[in-house]
Amino acid sequence: MSNTQLSDLGVLDLSFNSLSGRIPRRTQLESFDVPSYTENPALCGLPLPNECPGDETRSINPRDENVVEQEHDDKFISRGFFVSIAVGFAFGVFGFYGSLALIDSWRYVFFGFFTLVGNWVLVTIEINFNKIKRRARRKCC
Repeated sequence: MSNTQLSDLGVLDLSFNSLSGRIPRRTQLESFDVPSYTENPALCGLPLPNECPGDETRSINPRDENVVEQEHDDKFISRGFFVSIAVGFAFGVFGFYGSLALIDSWRYVFFGFFTLVGNWVLVTIEINFNKIKRRARRKCC
């Protein structure tokens, strides 16, 4: 395992080790402060202020890259996204209720099911209510 694959490090002090080269990008090594790398004059890259040869000037802090990615992800939610949701909802609702309105057998089954469930609930409530009444009469007299 190389040091670029390390994760969950709380403290890292590489100062006074005469290290050279670039600090690997997009690793946890970039998250440590500058004092962790002091007295390594040939070391370059973030978070150090000196740039490596061939680097372009940095205008964005690497810790802000997540913000840039989030802004890019937010472009997914646009006017077209909401229009497609509305069109899908309309087709779903009108497709369902249109089928019930146009096809008699589906309508009879749909409303018959809710009538059956409603009757079952009312009968169950009535039976339980009468049981409670009977228990109250036994205890009372």
